[in-house]
Amino acid sequence: MMASNSLPPSLRPETALRYRDSVQQALIFLEERLTEPISLEQLAEVSGFSPHYFHRIFTAVVGESVKAYIRRLRLERAVGRLKTSRDTVLEIALESGFNTHESFTRSFVNQYAMSPAEFRAWLRAFRHLSAESGRSFSLAGLSNTDPLTLSRSPEPQIPVAIEPFPQMNLAFVRYWGPYEGLASSSGSTLDLWGPLFEWAEGHQLDRDRLQLIGLCHDDPFVTPPERIRFDAGIVVPGRMPGGYPVGFKRLDPGICAVRRHSGDFSEMTRSFAYLGVEWQPPPEYRVRATGILGRYELSDANQIISAETYVPLKLISKEQKGARNGRI
Repeated sequence: MMASNSLPPSLRPETALRYRDSVQQALIFLEERLTEPISLEQLAEVSGFSPHYFHRIFTAVVGESVKAYIRRLRLERAVGRLKTSRDTVLEIALESGFNTHESFTRSFVNQYAMSPAEFRAWLRAFRHLSAESGRSFSLAGLSNTDPLTLSRSPEPQIPVAIEPFPQMNLAFVRYWGPYEGLASSSGSTLDLWGPLFEWAEGHQLDRDRLQLIGLCHDDPFVTPPERIRFDAGIVVPGRMPGGYPVGFKRLDPGICAVRRHSGDFSEMTRSFAYLGVEWQPPPEYRVRATGILGRYELSDANQIISAETYVPLKLISKEQKGARNGRI
């Protein structure tokens, strides 16, 4: 399910499927290299179309131009870095693909109606409030129409552990929209993982042994609801024959912060509100700007009854740790 459906209705179904598959391959390529210089020509080569034609297809399928899409993702990633690191604003700006401190600050103010420094000052006050109260207050909103606010319903804090995470090969289907609205009203996962269950059955994979994984790419307090990306995935032995809507990616092994909880996808939103905002990694770790991963346990009625939320971390060197001490 793509973010937009502006392909001409006169297109033959097989042509529309090929367009969506090409754009999905380009999105995977782009998202794995978001901190690198990315040209339209590179993405077009991945898609198999000319740059001009690919840009038209991309805009129709995704609902944003290539330039606007990359710029928004980089700005939203920068917000995540501001939340979870002590790197300077300039370092974060350059890492996020902006050429200068000024251009980054200008884009940030235009999008969120506050400067990066003001955002960090607000977060410091928020963390101080949470530490004093011993309760967890949900963060609500970061946009030029919905400024930062606190939820009025404090919740008990959920402990966070740091654990290793294995390498995984994933077959996945991408969905767009708010996390709370992903499942049907009954909470069934069939609408999300159904295409993968069918695909797995066709490739002789035992459904009862499938590990259900969800990749939550976007912070719901930063990304517009209709632009939030969620990949419903299953663990597979390796790359297998596929085609849209099924895609493939590999998750590298590493260290993660883990939050275990019961409940449905609404808990993913609470995880974004808590991890990296109220909860901060130990000094020797840095949060990797790769989104949040969930492992899900299902009931017999195909409802999510519990989940493990994983936030990828990176172990930093003693030199990096010392260099960032005292930064704002």
